[in-house]
Amino acid sequence: MQVIFRVPQIRNVATLGGNLCQRPRCWYYRGSLFKDCYRKGGGTCYAIAGENQYNAIMGGHNCYMVSTSDLAPALTALNARVEIATAKGSRVVAIEQFYVGPEKNVLRENILTPQEMVAAVEIPNPATTSKGIYLKLKERQAFDFAIVSVAVNLTIKNNIVTDSRIVFGGIAPRPLRVAKAEAVLKGKRVNDVISRACEAALDGAQPMSKNGYKVAAAKGILEEALSSLV
Repeated sequence: MQVIFRVPQIRNVATLGGNLCQRPRCWYYRGSLFKDCYRKGGGTCYAIAGENQYNAIMGGHNCYMVSTSDLAPALTALNARVEIATAKGSRVVAIEQFYVGPEKNVLRENILTPQEMVAAVEIPNPATTSKGIYLKLKERQAFDFAIVSVAVNLTIKNNIVTDSRIVFGGIAPRPLRVAKAEAVLKGKRVNDVISRACEAALDGAQPMSKNGYKVAAAKGILEEALSSLV
């Protein structure tokens, strides 16, 4: 039997809103046998003592799922806003307020109610001296979920960072903005503080038995991103 994957068809029906609203990645949540999963309303995170190589190393709170969207880190780095259509009109929220971590509500990953949908995304005009990059580490060269991804947007004047936004994907239950790394960069030349910024970005990481490699991977991909921007 010949199997044909019609990738162009998938691309043609995909939407920006669908990418932002992807369900979290965790095979225990998606597996039908694990009925007591926290994300399903139960009382167990099977990943803690199980196969956790793809799970979160930061931002977990009983549940260590990971955000799967590629666009979310990039749009967060660009300070985007999400327009939400409701039965009574629409509302606009900053994309950082769109996502919900398990520490607030383990049963949800965003603020949408069943009667709402993403209608549009607004991206403000960037500063004339800003530049950015998005990098993604994955297992396959073809389409795959990010093991670690990072989006960086820097505003630089006279070789000094005046503003920065650094956002990781694939290492936390939601797109993870790392304010500590941003603080290290502000007012400095990028090349002078790359190492410090990478260390600060992963400060507080709590890897489990099989995903400790994500700490080094996240530092490495951030170093590559920052280096490319200078």
